[in-house]
Amino acid sequence: MLEIESINVYYSELHVLKDVSLVVNDREFVSVIGGNGAGKSTLLNSIGGHIPPKSGMIKFRDTEIQKAPAHSIVGMGLSHISGERSIFTKMSVRDNLLLGGWVQKDKKKVDAQLQNVIGMFPILDERKHQLAGTLSGGEQQMLAIARALMAEPKMLMLDEPSFGLAPKIVDEVFETIQKINESGVSILLVEQDVNRSLSVAHRAYVLENGQVVMQGEGKELLGNDHIKQAYIGM
Repeated sequence: MLEIESINVYYSELHVLKDVSLVVNDREFVSVIGGNGAGKSTLLNSIGGHIPPKSGMIKFRDTEIQKAPAHSIVGMGLSHISGERSIFTKMSVRDNLLLGGWVQKDKKKVDAQLQNVIGMFPILDERKHQLAGTLSGGEQQMLAIARALMAEPKMLMLDEPSFGLAPKIVDEVFETIQKINESGVSILLVEQDVNRSLSVAHRAYVLENGQVVMQGEGKELLGNDHIKQAYIGM
């Protein structure tokens, strides 16, 4: 589904990602963990077309996308939910969702996908006429995920979906992400909650100082001594 080979990404003169390579297979759930400043968000932004790599290759569904603009990448079936969620706060929940379906030109298909998505998120159906900015933090995160699903992605990238949410709401968000993966959508997750992230992932990569230093099955890494000491505090 996604293949990244030796990408190097810079912010001006700052070398943020250094020869990073990773793979996400069809229907796979992959997590990327690491401390603040490790380059996790930069990785997603680079894949999504916001910060093109200076060198290296990014291939999505057998097509190289490292030079493609962000909007065309969405049209290929790769949706990115940033850490800011970036919902349109002064628009209704329904209009936010409809904007998420802009890649589909057939109105009947957009309406059908809207019903599918609302079926997954009943709270959004209840709130569909509310301004998005009046939703709670958890509801806004659900809206961001639902809006991304309106494009019918083959793969979903999520950046810190638990940030700022109460533990109970985090449980609901992760249950939703797992259900999306079980429906056939590949997941690439960046998440500070290392314990939870590794528990749900099929595989994971550890990013430190812009480099992949470790990879393996999620539950295998969860038992690794370095991971326990550096990220879980054990």
